Amino acid sequence: MFNSSFNPYKFREDFHCLSKSEKKKPLYFDNACMTLKPNSVVKAIVDYYQDHPSCHNRAVHEFGEITTKKVENSRSLINKYINCRPGESIVFTKNTTESINMVANLVNFSEGDIVLTTDMEHNSNMLPWQFLKIKSKVSFQQVPVNPKSSGFDFGYYEEVLKTNKVKLVSMFHISNITGMRLPIKEITKMAHKYGALVLVDAAQSMAHINVDIQDLDIDFMAFSIHKMYGPTGVGILFGKKELMKSGVPKYVGGEGIIDTTYDSCTLEESPKKYEVGLQNYAGIIGAGETIKYLSKINLKKAHQHILSLNEFLTNELTAHKDITILGPQEPKSRNGVVNIVVGNRKPEEIGLLLSKMKRIMVRSGVHCGHSWYHKYNLKPSLRISLSFYNTKEEVQVLVKTLKDLLR
Repeated sequence: MFNSSFNPYKFREDFHCLSKSEKKKPLYFDNACMTLKPNSVVKAIVDYYQDHPSCHNRAVHEFGEITTKKVENSRSLINKYINCRPGESIVFTKNTTESINMVANLVNFSEGDIVLTTDMEHNSNMLPWQFLKIKSKVSFQQVPVNPKSSGFDFGYYEEVLKTNKVKLVSMFHISNITGMRLPIKEITKMAHKYGALVLVDAAQSMAHINVDIQDLDIDFMAFSIHKMYGPTGVGILFGKKELMKSGVPKYVGGEGIIDTTYDSCTLEESPKKYEVGLQNYAGIIGAGETIKYLSKINLKKAHQHILSLNEFLTNELTAHKDITILGPQEPKSRNGVVNIVVGNRKPEEIGLLLSKMKRIMVRSGVHCGHSWYHKYNLKPSLRISLSFYNTKEEVQVLVKTLKDLLR
């Protein structure tokens, strides 16, 4: 039964492609890949290019001062949004992938150290450790998550921590494949008990829940602004002050330094030493506007609305004999994701037909989780991912069209 006190129509006017006067409006259900952008965020980006297209920090002229002020305001807004401690600051990157790769370079690994993930990570949280294993003889292990799991195997996890030299635990907060949410606070507490650092891939959680890094006590966190109603090309890396202070930048060059000679250089302090070269100033300013927009929304109510949509969609789809849902079977345990296998039908064909027939946009494939799909011998799937601007009426159209196709 659908039950939501949240009114998505109140916000749909904020998104250009949802509010245009079109006979056949788009039905966008690919939010786990990328969310739509509110008009205020787009305006902030355009304003940069039209009104003060200049460098941050380097220029003392009028345009440079405006850009610097807005970039640093975005940084402050994000620091506050995730509850950084005094003296701590996020680093701007390109995306979650770059942020995780920077941690792989930041942490002082030794031969024999272990990086521990789940086996259901996005490739962005698998490949950096795979490559680190090749280069540095650091071991890479995984905690298994079976295709219908809704819980985390703490027994297996603690045994690995107890009996191995685990240097870093790096795990998703919410899975992009099944929507499963990990108990990060408890995972972190146990990791710290055995001397391991913790990196959280929060790419999928930032659009759904408030993430408090002090409450979770995590050492690193990575996420992308484009998955939380902001611009593309802006990622965030948080690291505890002492870890960022001692770390060596992955990239060096323009910016990030105080002085150089032909034989040496003096690095800036964090975060400046990690933000080298010309940055995506328009995107960073847009990221600040994104935080302002999200701060106006009651995320708890918005998330409850998404869970209600998920429950309604789940009940409708599971009534069909050919449809199987990956991940936890309870909708509330899958957050905004409904990832389905449809009998022997190819998901890419269904996705294409949904788009051509009704402008319904979903995702098909293995969702950057090739290893997990191979391990459990799973077929490619069709992922429907929900946002607060999605409506029950949209979901009804999706269900009807999908059922018509399967006939």
